Amino acid sequence: MKALITGIKGMAGSHLLDLLVGRGVEVFGCDLPNAPNAIECHKSQFTYSDTDIRDYVELKNFFDFVKPDVVFHLAAEPFVPDSWKDPDGVVNTNILGTIHVLECARQMENKPTVQLAGSSEEYGMVHPEEIPIHPKVQPFRPLSTYGVTKVALELLGYQYFYSYGLKTITTRTFNHTGPRQNRQYITADFCAQALEYQLGKRTAIVHGNLDSVRDYTDVRDIVRGYVMAVNLVSSTGIGGMTVQLGGGVVISGHELLARITRILGITNLKAKMAQDRMRPSDVMLLAGDSSIFTMLTGWRPQFTHDQTLRDTLSYWNLRI
Repeated sequence: MKALITGIKGMAGSHLLDLLVGRGVEVFGCDLPNAPNAIECHKSQFTYSDTDIRDYVELKNFFDFVKPDVVFHLAAEPFVPDSWKDPDGVVNTNILGTIHVLECARQMENKPTVQLAGSSEEYGMVHPEEIPIHPKVQPFRPLSTYGVTKVALELLGYQYFYSYGLKTITTRTFNHTGPRQNRQYITADFCAQALEYQLGKRTAIVHGNLDSVRDYTDVRDIVRGYVMAVNLVSSTGIGGMTVQLGGGVVISGHELLARITRILGITNLKAKMAQDRMRPSDVMLLAGDSSIFTMLTGWRPQFTHDQTLRDTLSYWNLRI
């Protein structure tokens, strides 16, 4: 089997690469040449291309070269705060880029199965009585341009299945984290800052809103879910659907920081809020219900949150 991963250099892409190579899959991947590279797999184990999904001709040439059986579409402008700073860029990458991926897949003689990476940010404003979020019930109230683009991604997957018979499946994932995550994200940043604090390289840990509550799952569990989602489509022939992955641990930013410092044995922590880390509008509560996907596939998280944090701390310990 041939698998094509867009956004292969990212945290999720690199762990998906490891998983597929370990299962004997022939992997091809593309990303931007200047994208942060989280890949630790040996280059001889996969084929890489500097291909921009925003360039249709460039992407079509790569599809024609690979002729994939399955496409994992992970490439995106993923950092939510950037969608306020550059909404045009986020829309261009996340919506137009997705259209290009779907068009390239649609035009293949043997159409591949396409997994589209959705996001819990599509839900946006969630009220306490709506927790845990059920994918068949909860309305979308996105609070960022990023969230809006992921709603569009889901609808495009639905449309391409019913219009063209392209076998698509969207994985609506909640926060996933672990080793190799870019430091702009809260778990990686807190782990790196805590290590610097412990070593005397900083006098306080800087943070934004610690009151927001998120559903955290290990990235290695999430990418295993991606593969199971694709297998679900292949076994049933039913496309155009969305499945929800999450249900790891639901905690606030306060608790996340407390868990990291507890693991490191830090007892005299000093922390301060930075105004430039606050968002114009923040999703305050996200916690998902993945029972449908578990019923269909047997998927459930295998990594505990403490193990995820320990592995992330080990990753950053080598880099601090």
